[in-house]
Amino acid sequence: MTFISTDGKSAAAGKTDSSGKYELVGGAIPGTYKVKVEKFETPSVPAGGSQADIAENKSYKPTPEGAELPPPKNLLPAKYADPNQSGFTATVKESGENRFDFQIQ
Repeated sequence: MTFISTDGKSAAAGKTDSSGKYELVGGAIPGTYKVKVEKFETPSVPAGGSQADIAENKSYKPTPEGAELPPPKNLLPAKYADPNQSGFTATVKESGENRFDFQIQ
């Protein structure tokens, strides 16, 4: 999750937990923000990471040396990754509670 100020001069980001709760790292300065939300696929790693575990995981294919890793896959509709299309905004106040809930459909 990323909050991007409407003037483009500041931003704040955070990571959601498994229940969707989030906290912005370092908080956000007061102001109005557009919000983008992304949820990336977590690649599965064979349990233990031993050579035997890797050998048993038929879907595992090592990345060739020097090759670029593919970009992570965003599991949410693309509109949520664009702060201009997500439809999410937040106005951070200087004092009081700043709680923002966003519904992903």
